[in-house]
Amino acid sequence: MPSLKSKSVHGFAWNFTDSVLTSGILFVTGVILARILSPDDFGLLGIITVFIGLSTVFIDSGFSTWLIRKPDCTQQDYSTSFFFNIIVSISLYLLLYVFSPAISSFFNQPLLIGLIRTYSLVLIIDSLAIIQRVHFIKRIDFKRQMYISILSAMAGGGVGVSMAFCGYGVWSLVCQAVTRQGVNTILFWILSSWRPSFLFSKQSFQELFGFGNKILFSGLITSLQNNIYFFIIGKYFTPAVLGFYTRAEQFNAMVVNNIGGPVERVLFPSLSVLQNDDERLKEAIRKTIKISFLIIATLLLFLAAIAKPLLFILIGGKWMPSVILLQLMCIATLFYPVDVINLNILKIRGRSDLILRLQIIKIAMFIPNIVIGIFYGLVPLLITRIFTTIICTWVNSRYSGSLLNYSIQEQVNDVFPIFLNSSIALLPVYLLSFLNLNLYILFTLQICLSLFLLYSIFEYNKHSEYVEIKEITCRFVKKAVHRNCK
Repeated sequence: MPSLKSKSVHGFAWNFTDSVLTSGILFVTGVILARILSPDDFGLLGIITVFIGLSTVFIDSGFSTWLIRKPDCTQQDYSTSFFFNIIVSISLYLLLYVFSPAISSFFNQPLLIGLIRTYSLVLIIDSLAIIQRVHFIKRIDFKRQMYISILSAMAGGGVGVSMAFCGYGVWSLVCQAVTRQGVNTILFWILSSWRPSFLFSKQSFQELFGFGNKILFSGLITSLQNNIYFFIIGKYFTPAVLGFYTRAEQFNAMVVNNIGGPVERVLFPSLSVLQNDDERLKEAIRKTIKISFLIIATLLLFLAAIAKPLLFILIGGKWMPSVILLQLMCIATLFYPVDVINLNILKIRGRSDLILRLQIIKIAMFIPNIVIGIFYGLVPLLITRIFTTIICTWVNSRYSGSLLNYSIQEQVNDVFPIFLNSSIALLPVYLLSFLNLNLYILFTLQICLSLFLLYSIFEYNKHSEYVEIKEITCRFVKKAVHRNCK
């Protein structure tokens, strides 16, 4: 039987591959669409995602978290959750359908009526696959999920690009999302052996909701926190400004979601089995924080350093206002791995009450951001967001660290040397962007210099996490080469 480490590494490898390949497809699709469509089109999509994001949290209601954590789930538990998800998704779709004219009037964008009514179909479609996804996650079976993600991204991307070339504008973005989710759900049903029974247990519902209601409320607060910027910018600024923000957010999310997403998805089911072994759990958490921070923080600083030539080369000069927004977002999300892993400690411990309390504290701290954004603009908003994010991470670490005897000071000691080395390596790369050079030449110089400095500094310091990542990568490459040579 494979060890926990083996299962986790294997699961992360497939999940990471899934994220990289799927995001690669979406990235290429996004670059093509950004060159065809206008910032206004992406701005309208940004408004819609606010309502879709909030609705998605309601549909799951924290039930999937409980099902993943519970070791002895019954068919009754799964079926109860399945039908609850469908009922809620249909209710929310009807709600958005009815109120779409009011939303359109609020943002003064007539196109939103049809766009919201069409895009909201993803809520019903996605609800049909939530339990199938839970089964894959519980088994740490991310290989088949990778195939599902890649095929659905390709299908959605094909539809989106084709419609954009035919002149459908923002509708190409909406139909891309609906197609992708539709193919995703169909493939989950084909590859999953689980089928619902016509059962709805009051006892199962009470057990699920007893844990899930706090996850629901904390999830709503998190979703509100993540999407409030889209809402505020959509209301008080032009769709073009929201479009610039949306594109910057998508570039930033490529790093955060490709690394942080797999870590979070694998971490919770893998480490839930250690919830009663403090010593092993703490050691596993420490190693995960250091490795994920090394990768994510370095990539985010790298992205911030090369943002100017990168955006110009990939999506064109019309998107250059996104550069400063992307750079500030990268700094604001540097400590994402620390934050999300500490949150998973609370989930593993079953402390949904603390998760809710933390999310309430966080949303209260983000209110000044909103006020500053309304009165002073996007750049001051994002600068303030950097400081509030650091404070929120500190608060989160304080709660979860006390449960695991993993203090804030220990966490800082674990990640600060990594942050310092990455910053020293990439600061000269960023300073190059102030030279009056051709952007293609600048991009080439920045790539070469960053690779040289990062390799030199980390080779010199020999961080244990760097050495481990290097060894794992070498083994993975050797295995891949060996398979191809057969």
